[in-house]
Amino acid sequence: LYINSTGAIYLTAWTSWTPTVVGFSGTPTVLLGKYKRIGKLVYVMFFVEGTSDAETLYVTNMPVAPYATGDYHQALAVGFCQDNSANTGLGTANILTGNGYCYCRKGGAYDGWTASGTKNIMVSGVYEANAI
Repeated sequence: LYINSTGAIYLTAWTSWTPTVVGFSGTPTVLLGKYKRIGKLVYVMFFVEGTSDAETLYVTNMPVAPYATGDYHQALAVGFCQDNSANTGLGTANILTGNGYCYCRKGGAYDGWTASGTKNIMVSGVYEANAI
């Protein structure tokens, strides 16, 4: 097993990416959106904020198509959430196999968002890509 690389992995540049996010009125502000791919591993980071108009928040365009076979779900770490202008602590972010969307929720109990006020989330982590 080897990694075909033109240079050291730690020197590989991050690639900018603009997540398409659903659950906001108008276009949310993307404060951070980048990823780094090494083989089938995708390191991703995004931070979005805006005015909520739904009890959901999800990303429809992950930078690399996630692995999608059977009942396979992948989780990313959530570092910060704000709902209706109140800090909520940590949340959950899951990539589902059916559509490859990343569903982001506040709180650990899959709490829904408030459909008004300021909503933001900071997510980072590693997921498996569908193909090399």
